[in-house]
Amino acid sequence: TVCLVSGHTHLPVLGRRIDQDGIEYISIRYGTPINLEPGCYLINPGSVGQPRDGDPRASYAILDTEAHTIVFNRREYDIEKTCNALGQESNGSEHPQEYTSLQERLRTGYGGEHMQYYHKEVYMKREFDLVAEKKNQ
Repeated sequence: TVCLVSGHTHLPVLGRRIDQDGIEYISIRYGTPINLEPGCYLINPGSVGQPRDGDPRASYAILDTEAHTIVFNRREYDIEKTCNALGQESNGSEHPQEYTSLQERLRTGYGGEHMQYYHKEVYMKREFDLVAEKKNQ
């Protein structure tokens, strides 16, 4: 059973509810199907634009409800073309710094200091795959 498929956080996440108060985060290997055993899952495919996880590529997932699998994927796209269009749009804007900030986010995939929990507490990034942290309990 999939309990929640979410977006708009700009972060790829796969978690499985393990009890009333806990979620076990599951490692993501891009392009590799992950079997979804019966249970309640939190699924967020990430972001096609404005990534916040340190990987500027577009992130998406394909959920197969018949096979009970999910595949997270990354794709390159022309980031500089997008940034150039934003630069053109920023001309005459009352808030050009917002465009500069967005261009930097698109180029680096970095969401800023407030994203440290995600990087340190949920996932460790290894060659653009996300490996769930193992907590000592």
